[in-house]
Amino acid sequence: MAAGLGYTLAIYNQNMGITDVNDVLTYQILNSESVTYSKDKLALHFVDLPIELRWRDSTPESHKFWRVHFGVKLSYLFYDQYKLIASNGTSKITNNKDLNDFHYGVYLTTGWNTWNIYAYYGLNPLFKSSAKIDGQAIDMNTANFGLMFYIL
Repeated sequence: MAAGLGYTLAIYNQNMGITDVNDVLTYQILNSESVTYSKDKLALHFVDLPIELRWRDSTPESHKFWRVHFGVKLSYLFYDQYKLIASNGTSKITNNKDLNDFHYGVYLTTGWNTWNIYAYYGLNPLFKSSAKIDGQAIDMNTANFGLMFYIL
């Protein structure tokens, strides 16, 4: 069993426009008929607390071994920034009150030696239920897949 402390920068290039009019945020799906845009990016900065169960078949004689790590990750959103560059102007929003401050999810890492595959699924949505598009809550969770390289 192991615990840790980490940092995550999650960047979402999207087609969901966010506008701020008198401190009221409005969300809409951008399409090429309504507006053309060159950048529509949401950047989220988290402090993470991962807690995991580990299995390895390592020996004192070799650093090459199979591993399986399963865990939960608790994350706190400490800074967010949204930027839209579009044909009708540029918009920049920070500290969006509609984003959930706390996130949690499960993950699995498995592999041989230094090469490993990684999968994470967020169990709660990125946005609070107050964030809506056309009257419907933005029910968007995180899923990450990738390669992880261990140097040990």
